Amino acid sequence: MPPVSLSLDRTTYREGDVPSYTVTGEPDKVLQWTSTPNGNLTSEVEATYSRSTNAAGVWTGTGPAWTTAQVGSWLTYVRVNGRLAQFAFTVTP
Repeated sequence: MPPVSLSLDRTTYREGDVPSYTVTGEPDKVLQWTSTPNGNLTSEVEATYSRSTNAAGVWTGTGPAWTTAQVGSWLTYVRVNGRLAQFAFTVTP
């Protein structure tokens, strides 16, 4: 199995910025997302959002714009076929 990686287009965002994500891993596999803002779990625990890697093992996409309620330090995880990657970033006012 190839390694899994997760990257975002930057490590610091401001309110209103839209994040861009890239995941690489095994081809044609469902992505499972978990996020922990300020060390707290959200309702996003192994959420799939109907997203999968393509035949080349890549998924790219954007999320919604960051809001005031999301300001803080984040650690986001993605699981692809049981393998895990993470990315740390900050959302500022």
